[in-house]
Amino acid sequence: MTGKLHITQTYDDGYASDDYNGPNHREAGAHLLWDVLPALELHAGWQHSWAGEDVRRDGGDDLSWGQVGLIRYF
Repeated sequence: MTGKLHITQTYDDGYASDDYNGPNHREAGAHLLWDVLPALELHAGWQHSWAGEDVRRDGGDDLSWGQVGLIRYF
Protein backbone atom coordinates (compact mmCIF):
# COMPACT_ATOMS: atom_id res chain seq x y z
CA MET A 1 0.00 0.00 0.00
CA THR A 2 1.19 3.50 -0.78
CA GLY A 3 -0.24 6.81 0.28
CA LYS A 4 0.05 10.48 -0.58
CA LEU A 5 -1.05 13.61 1.26
CA HIS A 6 -1.34 16.99 -0.43
CA ILE A 7 -2.08 20.59 0.45
CA THR A 8 -2.77 23.10 -2.33
CA GLN A 9 -3.23 26.87 -2.41
CA THR A 10 -4.76 28.12 -5.66
CA TYR A 11 -4.66 31.60 -7.14
CA ASP A 12 -7.52 33.22 -9.07
CA ASP A 13 -6.64 35.52 -11.96
CA GLY A 14 -10.15 36.34 -13.20
CA TYR A 15 -11.29 32.69 -13.29
CA ALA A 16 -13.75 32.23 -10.40
CA SER A 17 -14.53 35.94 -10.14
CA ASP A 18 -14.05 38.72 -12.71
CA ASP A 19 -13.63 41.24 -9.88
CA TYR A 20 -10.91 39.46 -7.91
CA ASN A 21 -7.31 38.38 -8.42
CA GLY A 22 -5.66 36.60 -5.51
CA PRO A 23 -5.75 33.46 -3.36
CA ASN A 24 -8.85 31.48 -4.30
CA HIS A 25 -9.18 28.34 -2.17
CA ARG A 26 -7.12 25.88 -0.13
CA GLU A 27 -7.37 22.13 -0.55
CA ALA A 28 -6.11 19.17 1.47
CA GLY A 29 -6.42 15.54 0.53
CA ALA A 30 -5.22 11.99 0.95
CA HIS A 31 -4.88 9.16 -1.58
CA LEU A 32 -4.21 5.47 -0.92
CA LEU A 33 -3.25 2.84 -3.49
CA TRP A 34 -3.28 -0.94 -2.95
CA ASP A 35 -1.82 -3.57 -5.31
CA VAL A 36 -4.60 -6.19 -5.44
CA LEU A 37 -3.06 -8.32 -8.22
CA PRO A 38 0.04 -7.78 -10.38
CA ALA A 39 -1.95 -5.69 -12.90
CA LEU A 40 -4.84 -4.48 -10.71
CA GLU A 41 -4.83 -1.64 -8.19
CA LEU A 42 -7.50 -0.28 -5.88
CA HIS A 43 -7.37 3.40 -5.08
CA ALA A 44 -9.27 5.57 -2.61
CA GLY A 45 -9.06 9.25 -1.85
CA TRP A 46 -10.64 12.15 -0.03
CA GLN A 47 -10.29 15.91 -0.54
CA HIS A 48 -11.65 18.99 1.20
CA SER A 49 -11.57 22.49 -0.28
CA TRP A 50 -11.99 25.65 1.81
CA ALA A 51 -13.55 28.43 -0.27
CA GLY A 52 -11.76 31.75 -0.43
CA GLU A 53 -13.30 35.17 0.07
CA ASP A 54 -14.07 35.64 -3.64
CA VAL A 55 -15.73 32.22 -3.95
CA ARG A 56 -17.94 32.88 -0.92
CA ARG A 57 -18.85 36.35 -2.21
CA ASP A 58 -20.02 34.76 -5.48
CA GLY A 59 -22.17 32.18 -3.65
CA GLY A 60 -19.70 29.27 -3.37
CA ASP A 61 -18.86 27.34 -0.23
CA ASP A 62 -16.49 24.68 1.13
CA LEU A 63 -16.60 21.30 -0.62
CA SER A 64 -15.60 17.74 0.32
CA TRP A 65 -15.49 14.74 -2.00
CA GLY A 66 -14.05 11.27 -2.18
CA GLN A 67 -13.40 8.58 -4.74
CA VAL A 68 -12.86 4.85 -4.94
CA GLY A 69 -11.81 3.00 -8.06
CA LEU A 70 -9.95 0.17 -9.74
CA ILE A 71 -7.03 0.57 -12.13
CA ARG A 72 -6.37 -2.34 -14.51
CA TYR A 73 -3.17 -2.48 -16.54
CA PHE A 74 -2.94 -4.56 -19.74
